[in-house]
This record gives sequence, C-alpha cells and structure tokens, in this order.
Amino acid sequence: MPFKFPKSPSPSDLPDRLFPLWAGYYLQAKFVSSIPIQSVWLLSGNGRLLWRRHYPEGAKEETIPYQDGGWVGVKGQDGLYVRLLVRFMDGKEVLVRPNFPIHFERILPLKVDWLDFIRIAEVANLLKVKGREVWEGFSLDGIPFLLEGDEGQWVLINHPKPPKGFVRYEGPLPKVPFKMTVYVGNRMTENERHDEISGWVEKVNGVWTAGLR
Repeated sequence: MPFKFPKSPSPSDLPDRLFPLWAGYYLQAKFVSSIPIQSVWLLSGNGRLLWRRHYPEGAKEETIPYQDGGWVGVKGQDGLYVRLLVRFMDGKEVLVRPNFPIHFERILPLKVDWLDFIRIAEVANLLKVKGREVWEGFSLDGIPFLLEGDEGQWVLINHPKPPKGFVRYEGPLPKVPFKMTVYVGNRMTENERHDEISGWVEKVNGVWTAGLR
C-alpha cells in the first residue's frame, strides 16, 4: 500500500516521504501465519476500525478484504499508519505494525479536491493556446478562485484581498505552469454548501470570485 500501478516499484523508485491528502485511499493486503488465527482487526492510524474478520475454524492465510478483488477504504484524515490486531486460536494477541519503505507525514490541511488545482491549470493553458478562438482577450489572469472544501473550509487561489482570518498556505501544492498563491479560511457566508456542480460566481470580500464545489 499504496504502490501498485499496476507493478510495484522498488524502494529506490519511491520518494523518501509522502504527505497524505484529505482524500480516500484503498487497501488490499494478504497475511500468512504459521499459527492458526481466530480473529483479525484492521485499524487506521487513529484507531478507527477499518475491517475485521472472525475465523471459527482458524486460518493461516487470508486476504484483506476477503472478497476477491475487493478493497478496504482508508481516509487520509484517519492516518495511513494502519495496524493489524491478531488473535490466535490459543487466545494470544499481537499487534502488527506494517513497515512501509517511505515515511508518511501528517495529512495536509487542504480539505479540497486537489485535482481542482490541475483543472484550473488545464483551463488556463487551454485559454493561452486557444483563447482567441473562444473569446478574444479572455484569460484566467486576474480571476481568483474559491474551492469549497469539507467541514466549511474555503481555499482561495490568487485572491487579491483575502478576508480577515484567512492565512497564507505555504505547504506542498500541485505543480502548475503559473504563479499561484493560496489562502485558507472558513466559509464566509451562512449559506449551506452550494449545489452547483459546474461552479458559480460570488463576491468574496468585495471581489468577484469563481467558485468550485
């Protein structure tokens, strides 16, 4: 986990560390034991139960999950340091902490879809190349964006006047071919999350801003 696309790279091909995103991850695993196992619990880094299985007759080999081709969902905000609690048929228990070839850092604070950064960059590039055919003189230069994240978080991109309480984000970001400043804060309006799928426009601190859910 999580390196198999579709072939597992060697440790030398992997980065030294990874920053988990506020996103869903998926896990498949297999365990083998010389002693019959009675029960198995798969726990997330913060102790949330992800998967469990009881073997009345005992088991020495099994896949997680037990369905062929299935996956176990892991949330980045729960931590990717999974643990396996194993109870053997003789009543003894052991807590297994898998060793990964990289170090997982703390989850990044942006609770948005990181692909939105890439989408904005793709549109900017499209307008740069084909903008005259779409709308003479139109580009994304000077247009701030709002990404509406989970738990009431707002992420502002290239906004000239971030509202009070917003702080500059200095952490890792996707690579884009233009300058990008990012500010993070809480929802500024009392409205519930927007229902628009394709986006909307609203004033944020007096500046018209393109919003993405």
